[in-house]
Amino acid sequence: MQGKGDLVVWASMESIINNPEMQKYRRSFEAGQAIFWEGDDSTDLHILISGELNVLKGDKVIAHMDVPGTIFGEMSFLLGGKRTATIKTLGKSEVLTVPQEDIKLLRQQYPDITEEISRLLAERLDHASQVVYGLRQFCDQLPDAVVLTDDEDRIISMNQAAKSLYGYGFSQLQGKRLEEIYEDPQAFLAFEKAARSGKEVRERALAINHPQKGRRWVSLSMNSLYDARKNFKGLLALGRDVTSSRNTKKRFQRTLLLMVPAMLIFGGYITMQALDFSLPGRESAQVEARKNELQTRLAKDFFMLKAQLLDYYDPSDQAATHAKLQKFLTLQDKKTMPYSAIILLDQDKRVFDAVTIKGQNDAASMIGNTYARLNFEGRPDSLHKVLNVYRREVGQPSSHRVLEMAFEVKRKGQTLGWIVFQMDMDLLKKHKQLNEAALKNFRFQEP
Repeated sequence: MQGKGDLVVWASMESIINNPEMQKYRRSFEAGQAIFWEGDDSTDLHILISGELNVLKGDKVIAHMDVPGTIFGEMSFLLGGKRTATIKTLGKSEVLTVPQEDIKLLRQQYPDITEEISRLLAERLDHASQVVYGLRQFCDQLPDAVVLTDDEDRIISMNQAAKSLYGYGFSQLQGKRLEEIYEDPQAFLAFEKAARSGKEVRERALAINHPQKGRRWVSLSMNSLYDARKNFKGLLALGRDVTSSRNTKKRFQRTLLLMVPAMLIFGGYITMQALDFSLPGRESAQVEARKNELQTRLAKDFFMLKAQLLDYYDPSDQAATHAKLQKFLTLQDKKTMPYSAIILLDQDKRVFDAVTIKGQNDAASMIGNTYARLNFEGRPDSLHKVLNVYRREVGQPSSHRVLEMAFEVKRKGQTLGWIVFQMDMDLLKKHKQLNEAALKNFRFQEP
């Protein structure tokens, strides 16, 4: 039931809608048209004459309008800011659109409209306050840390779990860029770039320095927030502490990596005759030992690299894979490594990452090159193939032939790409028996 005040306001709105002088502001819209978009700079005031309208935030409907005389767009009109939502028609609709410069005359002629705008603002502010309070209470009950940023990655909201996880209150983090929380900001930005691209990305563990607990690991997932025009508006980041499980996993991996070489050597010793890559009788024991040593080294390094890269094998996130390759090299004695470079290929056999170990190879210049035209030769029952590649080193006038060992990387039966070891040709020339035929005859299987 309407009160006296409501009747007075409705009488004013009806007289505005029906006033002949207001018909110049009348606009017609077909179904599905936008009267204005979220983010627009327009400051006109709108009054619904007929039809139905949806209010959208991004691509989500948050309100509905179908009562003639409903005022909308008043926030931008009063505050001069950008539109905070999109208004779209559900069916054919008619609207009065009054430019800001004509509002003063409208208010003089219909003083009750000021009261109606004030009432609308008070109602919407009260409703928004209740919604925000409810969402904050809900988020504070969540076990995961929730952080919300604006379009420049500055923190604008966080829940209680986030305060506990990161060790800082909202007053300490408000306005800071989200990557500043993490020990390696570049790793965070690389993950964010992948999330913004729209590609499906898995959770990623990133390190933080907690002010009381020290170094911790946070498993992070992110969603990008967009308006109705697909303009980026911010990030919703969810995090949880995985320090304990990560430490357990790393201890297991270290144990496994120590066991793999011993398993391979032992397995190679008892099965050499059965695997038909045994050496001809005329070859010396020293030649046999060199081949066995090279095969064992290749197997150990491939399985070690695969274990480190499997969760990060994403061509769109080179920063993560490059960090793993560099870490792998720091644990090795480069002088004894039988490779001059390590190269990562995607599913289409295109280079997306590389590191140089010896020689004058330019790893950066390899990025983007394709191996699709090369013949991947080798045993059908082995994980590896042998490649003939012609490369030109920095400062060299002509290219030279290089042998490379490509190992297929699979997860759950799906090929992710290839790890390629560019062989040290000086080593192969020194030991002539370590030739292309010998490399093709090696056999590698999952342990």
